Amino acid sequence: MLGSWGINFSASPESTSSLLGTGDEFFNMSDSATVRTGGNIRWSRSVEEPRTVLSISTTFYPGAPETEKSDLWLSSSDGVFFFVQRSRLLEGSSNLFGGLLLSLEEKRKQTKVAPSVHESPIAEDISILDPTIDLNSISAVEDTVFNIPEADEDAPPVIPLCEEAALLNIILLIIYRLPMERYRPDLQLMCRAAPALVSYGYRLENLISPASEAFRLLIAHSITHPLVVYALAAAYNLDSLAVASSRNTLGIELSQITDDLAGVMGPIYLRRTDALKRLLLEPPAGHMPLPQCGPDDQKSLTRAWALAIAYMTVEAKPNTHATMISSGLSALGEHLECQKCRACLDERIQTIVQQWSMVGSTI
Repeated sequence: MLGSWGINFSASPESTSSLLGTGDEFFNMSDSATVRTGGNIRWSRSVEEPRTVLSISTTFYPGAPETEKSDLWLSSSDGVFFFVQRSRLLEGSSNLFGGLLLSLEEKRKQTKVAPSVHESPIAEDISILDPTIDLNSISAVEDTVFNIPEADEDAPPVIPLCEEAALLNIILLIIYRLPMERYRPDLQLMCRAAPALVSYGYRLENLISPASEAFRLLIAHSITHPLVVYALAAAYNLDSLAVASSRNTLGIELSQITDDLAGVMGPIYLRRTDALKRLLLEPPAGHMPLPQCGPDDQKSLTRAWALAIAYMTVEAKPNTHATMISSGLSALGEHLECQKCRACLDERIQTIVQQWSMVGSTI
């Protein structure tokens, strides 16, 4: 179950159709470049030359408000480019965005050395008997270092990533704290974004806080998939998310919780059900022996109580209502002739209902 939701970091790539514009949503960049909108970019230098199409995120594109002062391209595994700010990625990342920005800085400092003439195939065609060849200049080339500039030095560097566009888009939206309703990411995509963000050095408790868009989306998903959202929160110690989503898990039967899911969730979720079972296990107190109701007569109530709670503990849920408990146990008094026994039963039921109402409805 957890694997299908990406909590074990594996899930198949999603479609990127929601990220890219329609067929006519692009830049036409020719000799007189004309900007139309932030979708795809198409370069067309001449009608005769083949055209290169570059797919760009409709949120993180050059000229977008979110990409002001952007200086870096991120390339998804399916060929979509995202124009981002290096400083924004570094903010909150404890490992320089998975070490990718560190390697980028190191590459920029490297200098390139031209191969010596002796290592070049062309050296085989040079004759030392040729009077036009200056042998001293040839030997001097070997020790010369050339700083060969990169092509388009001013162009922003490109970092290829392993995430597909749909996932990378959600990751960046969470980092930039931008609205995500436009893309309507499903829960599986949100679950896959969590370990990716961790691998890039971010603390999820800072990004998925109660005031964040990601938090609100996950709570909305918890209505239909409460256990998955709770397991995600438990796996990454997102206490606020776990508490808020736990209300929606109360109607889940214990049989629906697999061993793997229980291992991720931990024991906290099960405490409410366990509290109910502990309350039910204690039978009504007996009363002083009477001529018409001695110790043996009072055992009949204890046996009836044991049978009743055996059924109730199996069917118990964290959201079991107090009225259901009261009505279920009160039925035991219908066959009691001793008024003292009936009073002891009513007192025990009232105590259970009161104590159950005091048990928190969240973790």
